[in-house]
Amino acid sequence: RIQNLVMLENLVRIGESAFENSHNVVNMTIPSSIEEIGVGAFTYMDSMTNITLGKGSAFSVDNGVLYGRNGKFIHTVFNNMIKQTESDGSIIYENGAPIPMYYFETDYPVEEIGARAFEGVNNIVYLTVPINVVTIGEYAFRHMKGLEEIYFTTNILPPAHVFDGVNEGLVIYAPIGESLRGY
Repeated sequence: RIQNLVMLENLVRIGESAFENSHNVVNMTIPSSIEEIGVGAFTYMDSMTNITLGKGSAFSVDNGVLYGRNGKFIHTVFNNMIKQTESDGSIIYENGAPIPMYYFETDYPVEEIGARAFEGVNNIVYLTVPINVVTIGEYAFRHMKGLEEIYFTTNILPPAHVFDGVNEGLVIYAPIGESLRGY
């Protein structure tokens, strides 16, 4: 079973679903040569605890979220890496263990949430879609079994299958408008 995944320095693209369901991978190194990461490439990597990016990478990682395009794109949220933090960014511990993040919001200037970005993330109970988001990818929130409430700060129309597999009692908060009436 692979626990440490180190990609070759000359690799330019990681394909769609390339490492999906790699449940045992704990550490991953992504070289700076990577220019593109396919949809779902890292979905359901449940044991991930550390991601190292090559110097000058087109991507960034902050509190379990893989961002692209200078923080304007959420590519993947790693369930095991998202933790509650203090205002100074330090992780909050309880009984010696980091507390999982129950509420997700970001200060990054996110404009797009990628397809399958939050898929299978079960720790998040409350999620705020960033105010600058204009695009949400297909299945972005699929199988978020713990999600109880989602807050839209703008009247955006998500794709038809964006909430597949979430709890039936999901509460959606949104500005007045027509976009989210179908949910």
